[in-house]
Amino acid sequence: MRGTDIRVPARLAIRAQQVAREVMRTRVEVADWSDWRVTVCDLKGRRVLVQPFGSDREDRTAQKA
Repeated sequence: MRGTDIRVPARLAIRAQQVAREVMRTRVEVADWSDWRVTVCDLKGRRVLVQPFGSDREDRTAQKA
């Protein structure tokens, strides 16, 4: 999945979490997300953030809150 240009560093983790939730919502056949990560890179390709996916149960709990 290709990303979005985000200029405010504080928003990187929020966007990474949104991407993880969207992938989890569309890939319902995957039961274990523990090895999945969203990797955020800068324009030079350097890794600046690695956001782990939550478990499916954690995602459902967050949606109910």
